[in-house]
Amino acid sequence: MDRKYVKHTGTFTAHSADGRRYTVDVFTEFIECRSQRGCEVVEGMKSLRTSDGQHVNRLDKGRYRTAGILEVDLVSDDPNAP
Repeated sequence: MDRKYVKHTGTFTAHSADGRRYTVDVFTEFIECRSQRGCEVVEGMKSLRTSDGQHVNRLDKGRYRTAGILEVDLVSDDPNAP
């Protein structure tokens, strides 16, 4: 039977136009597939959230937008940013 799990795989900093700094956590979904040849772990979708739990959408490398009632555009030049 296959097993799915989500793991925290990174963190980066981003900031809004008004200079507010955000810590963004990267979570990656993994699927563990079992077969007659053994077990293989496949990396799946990534999701982003601010440290306070807001969902973040990736617009482009280094460009992001928080999701919710008040959307905030974020930018990052952090090398860990996807």
